[in-house]
Amino acid sequence: MAPPPGQHRGDRRGGAGAPRPGADGRPGGGTRRDVGAARHTPRVQRAVLVLRYYLDLPDPEIADLVGCAPATVRVHAFRALGTLRARLSAHLTAEDHSG
Repeated sequence: MAPPPGQHRGDRRGGAGAPRPGADGRPGGGTRRDVGAARHTPRVQRAVLVLRYYLDLPDPEIADLVGCAPATVRVHAFRALGTLRARLSAHLTAEDHSG
C-alpha cells in the first residue's frame, strides 16, 4: 500500500530516525554522512534500507529480492537504522566536543 501523495513511506511508519525526503520532497535526501554510516551495516541490511527508503519498495517485494521473509526485512531495517543512529550520534557527539 503506497503512502498518501506527498508523504514518504518513513513518515507513514512514524519510525524515529527513518530516512526522510530531501528538500525537493523526493526520497534519498541523505547526506554523505548518512551514506558513509550505511557502509558500516551488513550488506543485506544496507540493501533493505536502499530498497525500502530510496526505492520505496514494499516489504514483500524486498523479501523476494533478498531471499527472506517479510518479517525478516523489518528486522533488518530495524537493526540497520539502530546502527545508523548509533554511528551518527557518536559522530555528532565527537564533532560537538572537537569544536
